[in-house]
Amino acid sequence: MHLNRNLFYYIIVFIAGILVVLVPLTLSAEPATVEELRITESSAAIGALSENATDQQVCSYSFVLYNGRGQTVNIFMAEPVFSEGISDRILTENTSVTVSESLTPGSSLVVEGSFVFDANGLTKEEIVKLEPFIEHVRIISVETLDHL
Repeated sequence: MHLNRNLFYYIIVFIAGILVVLVPLTLSAEPATVEELRITESSAAIGALSENATDQQVCSYSFVLYNGRGQTVNIFMAEPVFSEGISDRILTENTSVTVSESLTPGSSLVVEGSFVFDANGLTKEEIVKLEPFIEHVRIISVETLDHL
């Protein structure tokens, strides 16, 4: 009985020792690289279209697009997709941004754009509650396929 209890304690101490060594190793491991196009940074600013036209607001935005793929991607266009609260108020007819740049593996590029929206009847607080204006960005790219 006394031998079984000691064996049990040794097993518990052994397992705890393994956990103490292995857990920090797994937490400090390098994160897996994601092989995709992704936005790594973004910013936006809102202001009146002019001093006399505060009912029309301009939202200027920029984002950094990173190529995590193993091949060059030819970015043709970026299209912001607007959130439900602001989409009916967009006044700018074409909100797409023509990029026309090649993005090599591991590189980034900055995409900048703006759009005008109708803020008639909205207070500053109500405008802020509509954020985020851009729900996601649709990237249109051109890829060349090798002939087999």
